[in-house]
Amino acid sequence: MAHTIGIWGDSILKGLVLQPGRNRYTLLKDEDAVSIVEQELKLSVQNHCRIGINSEKGLALLDQYIGHYQAGDIALLCFGGNDSDFAWKEIAEHPEKEHLSQVTPEHYKANIIAMIKKVKEAGMVPLLTALPPIDSQRYFDWISRGVEKKDQIMAWLGDVERIFRYHSQYNEILKNTAQEMQVGFLNIRRAFFEGGDFRPYLCVDGIHPNARGHRRIAKTLLGYAKSPAAKSLLFSDRH
Repeated sequence: MAHTIGIWGDSILKGLVLQPGRNRYTLLKDEDAVSIVEQELKLSVQNHCRIGINSEKGLALLDQYIGHYQAGDIALLCFGGNDSDFAWKEIAEHPEKEHLSQVTPEHYKANIIAMIKKVKEAGMVPLLTALPPIDSQRYFDWISRGVEKKDQIMAWLGDVERIFRYHSQYNEILKNTAQEMQVGFLNIRRAFFEGGDFRPYLCVDGIHPNARGHRRIAKTLLGYAKSPAAKSLLFSDRH
């Protein structure tokens, strides 16, 4: 009997996309990466992802549902985008002050380690996913829309690509933590760079994968799931 997969994360694997030309978010239906994988592999997947959540709140979300799983089930952990985000309107008003991201890199790593330990203690198998890349310019344009002093945000940033660099730190933390804790790391980020330009796979907001991006994510997840090691993990007898 196949093991159940539980997914904990934010809006990326929830399937949230920005509708082109409407500035309105909606959920992909049956075309998001999770649904594609579920349909292809005919596995039981429980999606606990929440829009706007970071790793701090993710710890509580993990506690809420982890007791519903059995030994050998898989926990896919997908946090980081909101952790690395800032209160941009506050920065616009007070660029001279110190501003921290929602969850600092140090606390983020501690939270990911705590999640891995909770999953292992429950007898489940933890897997971390990489973060899709972020388009700095599009994201800046999105978060600064309607902000009168958006030039002050840019003054604080120094250059717009600081957004990409800071966000990338969190992906490096994920990759390094996976190595340190000896858990699987699904590099969905790499799929966005196939062919060079990753921007066609992101929504207008520069951070959420669009339908094409979700197909890229699904391709990576399916590639892993069909590997001999993963097949043994997914379809081994429950114990």
